[in-house]
Amino acid sequence: MPKKIPVRKAMVYLIFFILMIKQLYSYAGMGYTLIENSTYGFQQLPRIGGVTIALDYLALALLITLFLVEYPKIIRKLTELGMTALLVMTGAVVCWAFITLIRYGAKTVLYSETTPEVYLTILAVVVGVDDKLYGSFSRIALRMGVFSLAASLISYLLFLSKHPSGLMGNTAALILYVQGFWLVVIGSIDYFKKRKKRAFICFLMTICMVLALLFNARSYVIQSLIWTLVFPYITTQKGKRGRFRGVWAAVVIGGLAFAFVANFEPHLFETFMEKTDRDTRSFQYIELFSQTNLKDFLIGQGYAFQYYSPTMGGFYSYIDNGYLFLMMRYGISICLPYVLLLVMGIYNSLFYNKERLIRGYSFVLIMWMCALGGLSVYTMLVFDIKCLAIAVVIGRCLAIHREKRKKSEKGAKTDARP
Repeated sequence: MPKKIPVRKAMVYLIFFILMIKQLYSYAGMGYTLIENSTYGFQQLPRIGGVTIALDYLALALLITLFLVEYPKIIRKLTELGMTALLVMTGAVVCWAFITLIRYGAKTVLYSETTPEVYLTILAVVVGVDDKLYGSFSRIALRMGVFSLAASLISYLLFLSKHPSGLMGNTAALILYVQGFWLVVIGSIDYFKKRKKRAFICFLMTICMVLALLFNARSYVIQSLIWTLVFPYITTQKGKRGRFRGVWAAVVIGGLAFAFVANFEPHLFETFMEKTDRDTRSFQYIELFSQTNLKDFLIGQGYAFQYYSPTMGGFYSYIDNGYLFLMMRYGISICLPYVLLLVMGIYNSLFYNKERLIRGYSFVLIMWMCALGGLSVYTMLVFDIKCLAIAVVIGRCLAIHREKRKKSEKGAKTDARP
């Protein structure tokens, strides 16, 4: 008899591969333009059209289908609070999507990357709560991370060939780098679980550090150092020596990365060092809070909310804080359940699990919460690979509590037998 096709596993692969193809297609052949009010900073706008929209919604349709098929399993594996938060967030997304459709039309809903339906990324928790589906994800996570970093480096070299003295802003190289970083961090846990080796991950963290310095992304220099410290700790058994070797690894990797950039790209190194003492966030908070009140953040002002920014020279809709960005548009109805799911995932991973390596997921989510909170630039909750991967990790952590409860109940029944 012919083997059955693992349809659910294939759907997991397809979702991530479709989004990768869409991402590469979006930036292929796109030129660079000077950032407004800058003489050396460049941005690269992605291609948006029928193909990219079709790929996005195909991936979204597959994710929704997978969620509905696996819904009975999700109910059994998540706690009541976790399931409630997930359903509340999903319901709020649907309501806001309907409101946005009525107010601004189908074109806005289809073409924008920040309309409410993109927050259905949270449905990817379904991949994390099921062992077989998560196995499919874990096989490709690190590979896609390495591919993203390689594509980022190639894109950066192409940028340098056209603008040798330029500084990159929002470009394909940076977008791919951020994606690659998170996939490498997540994938490193399962990589060590299978291979019991750290050297390759340390090498990848060195690459991440070098690229962050080249891209003038100080937040990801910090994030790379954090994971370099954390990874040896979670991969060393309790009581054994070497749990704090991450300190030495961070010193060595950081030193190598800084030395490499200082010698081969001194002007970028100088730019990075100048930026370390510069405050690039506070003005956004001052300008936003001076024009809003608590009610605006609780209820939300809708998709088209803007505030006047004298620093940026006009009305502005962006802020380098994912929580405030969500709240000033859609209130707490989407933001609060998402934060609750993150906190529950962290708590479960830390306190309902004895395996040190699995606790690494909590550090991933803590780093993600910091990134969304303004630590990292160009890190928002959107419908893309990195946000789906984070949702998978949330699902993995949320299932821990219920699994432990089942084991406890089984043990109690066994002890009760005569």
